[in-house]
Amino acid sequence: MEKMIGLPIFLLALIIEIYAFPPPPSLLPPGHVLVSLIKFRLTDLSRENDNAQDASQKGSNDASPTCPKTLSSITDSKNGNFYLFNDDNVWTLNNRTVISGPKKISQVFPNGPDYVNATVTSRDLTVLLEERTLYGYNQDEVTGEFKVAKGFPAKLHELVLFFPVAAFPLSNGSIILLSHFNAFATYNLFDNRPSLLNDKDVFFPGLPKDLASGIPENRVSDDFYMLFTKSQVYKYDNRLGEIVHAQPLSSYLVCK
Repeated sequence: MEKMIGLPIFLLALIIEIYAFPPPPSLLPPGHVLVSLIKFRLTDLSRENDNAQDASQKGSNDASPTCPKTLSSITDSKNGNFYLFNDDNVWTLNNRTVISGPKKISQVFPNGPDYVNATVTSRDLTVLLEERTLYGYNQDEVTGEFKVAKGFPAKLHELVLFFPVAAFPLSNGSIILLSHFNAFATYNLFDNRPSLLNDKDVFFPGLPKDLASGIPENRVSDDFYMLFTKSQVYKYDNRLGEIVHAQPLSSYLVCK
């Protein structure tokens, strides 16, 4: 009961702080987005405990011995391999072929989270997000092993009022963090702060529902992305804001 009473006060204090000491105008979200942020921030706070409980209950029992059936997130890496996450497990992919896994996340990412809500790789930095905690890693060029990056773990900036559920990188080094609803944040991982909060449907129309991850087809271009949901893979034309191809995850993956 005490926690429920405190939530509106916390949100009110945060809003007062934003408008009493405003960031640059480009950072402030439009009014309708801010209202949605407040509404869904309450929902996201209640999800935090639910997600932790779900991850502890699911564990590796849902994982196929060799091939994942679904995913919660996926990211590329410096050496070109993809890392697919489902519950507390991770698989390694090379050219769509599953070459390793399942392994516990901490076996591949030292001191990593128990589960992930989103993952993304920007330049040489791979980041796993668990609720509002960022776990950053650099990949060794020779061994392919991950090492904790300087300055991580870190906390998501307080101006991002939602818990990210998906992410994808931009060619300029920033990333896009997506919420359960229409709000998104353009985020600089190296400065650990957002540069823009706005409406996803305006800037990125046509994204699939329940998007989990996005990986660019070419790291130096934002034109085309591979978008992943729990069980589907899409090719997204960012210039047109349209999905141009779709296939099940089961046919995308090549399993030995």
